[in-house]
Amino acid sequence: WNLGVSRSATDGEFFDGTGTPVPSAFLNLPVGSHLFQMPIPQSEINVFPEFQQNPGYN
Repeated sequence: WNLGVSRSATDGEFFDGTGTPVPSAFLNLPVGSHLFQMPIPQSEINVFPEFQQNPGYN
């Protein structure tokens, strides 16, 4: 959809296990951020040398 993610600490709440509402953390990921992809484990790259690490994790 070509949209980034932007969330302020007031956009949501989660519970810390005690039932107490806790403000969520601030998050800002622009479109194209490498954080939308996870790194490929080095052990997988060792087994499959044709794999290339995802951008931003070299």
